[in-house]
Amino acid sequence: MDMKSIVSRLADNKIVCSSLITIDPSELGSRKRVTILQGVDIEGYYCAVFVPVKKSRLLSRDAADMIELKRKLENLKGFSIRKVYLLAVLDICSKAKALLEHNGWVVFETSKA
Repeated sequence: MDMKSIVSRLADNKIVCSSLITIDPSELGSRKRVTILQGVDIEGYYCAVFVPVKKSRLLSRDAADMIELKRKLENLKGFSIRKVYLLAVLDICSKAKALLEHNGWVVFETSKA
């Protein structure tokens, strides 16, 4: 998923983040295939957008890995990320979705079509 489509999907959900920059997962010590964007929303809070690059379902262990990546991103940047979004173009296990939402994530699912 390219930057333009990510920004348009966020805008469709009334989320506007300025100065989005791409963070390489290897900077966080991860080999996961995920696109990570970090920026500032219009309210002035730091936000992060995670877009998993998988062909299969997103499972609970993947959700736990994403939560850990968010924690590592906060440690790397030295500030707290207030709003975290997961944009998924794949199926998400209900337990994984519940885990993410319990930890304050906003999950957006769309079909592959």
